[in-house]
Amino acid sequence: MASLTIVLLEKRGLVELMEGEVYTPGTPWTNEERGLLSSSLRLPWGMRLDRTRAEFWENDNLKQLHTDFSILDPQGKTASVGMQINETIYRDDIRIFQGKRHGHAFYVSLIDERGARHDEILSIPYPLKRDKAGYGEFILPWSPYALKAKYYADATRLSMAGENPELVLRLTEGRRVVAELPLTRGGTGMLGPYRATIVEVKRWAGLIFIDAVGMNGIFFGFFVIVLGGGLTYFFPPREFTVRDDDGGCRVGWQAAGSDRLYRDEYETILNRFAGRAEP
Repeated sequence: MASLTIVLLEKRGLVELMEGEVYTPGTPWTNEERGLLSSSLRLPWGMRLDRTRAEFWENDNLKQLHTDFSILDPQGKTASVGMQINETIYRDDIRIFQGKRHGHAFYVSLIDERGARHDEILSIPYPLKRDKAGYGEFILPWSPYALKAKYYADATRLSMAGENPELVLRLTEGRRVVAELPLTRGGTGMLGPYRATIVEVKRWAGLIFIDAVGMNGIFFGFFVIVLGGGLTYFFPPREFTVRDDDGGCRVGWQAAGSDRLYRDEYETILNRFAGRAEP
C-alpha cells in the first residue's frame, strides 16, 4: 500500500543552477517526474546556488561533488546548507539530494556585422576525461547558423581541476562547418562573421527535490521484515513429536536451521524420558 501511494503521489524535480543563480518557487524545473494523481512539485521556499566544487580520482572519475546553497525563506531568513553525493537533507518534508550532473557555464558575447551584441549562456556537462571534451548544441534565434560547443576541463589537457577550461566554438550550416574558434577565460576572436568573447565562466550543478508520501510506510515495512528475521534467527521454532511405534514410543525433535545451537535442548528431553518408559 505504501509503494502504491508513492507511485500515485510522489513528486520529483531536478533543477540545474549556476553559481549565484536563484530558483524561485513556481519556476519550471529542468526535469520533473510526478505520480499519476499528483500535481507539480512547488517548493515552499526559494534557493540560491552559492558554490560547487568537484573532486576527482587519479583515473579522472568523479570522486565527490560538493554544493553550497542558501534556502531563502519567504519571511526573508536565509539558511546555508552544504550538500554532497550520497547525502540526504530533509526540509519541510522534502528530501534534497545532490545530483551527479555538473559542468561549466560560459557567458559568451557575440557581436554581428551590424554591431549588434548577442549574449548567450552555454551550459555544458563536465568532460569525462582530462583529454576528452564535454559537448553541447545551441540554437541562435537571431543567426542563420547553429552553434556547437565543446570544452576541456583544462586547456593544458593535464588536469580535471577545471581552473582554466578551454571552450571551442563551431558555427555550422547543416553539416557544413562555417567557422571554428578556441577560447579560454576572457579570450576573444572572430567566429565567422561574429566577434566572440568569453565574458565570464561559472560552474553549475543539479539538485534533486523529492516529496514522497508513503516513504514512512516503506521504512516501517523494512523494519518489520528485519525484526521478523531477527526473531526467527535468535528464537527459531522447534518441533517436538512423540509417535506410537509398535507398542513403543518414537521421540523426534528438530530446530529450523539451528539444530546445533539447540542440541542441548534435545539432550534434556531425552534425559527426562530416560528410565520412565513402562513395559
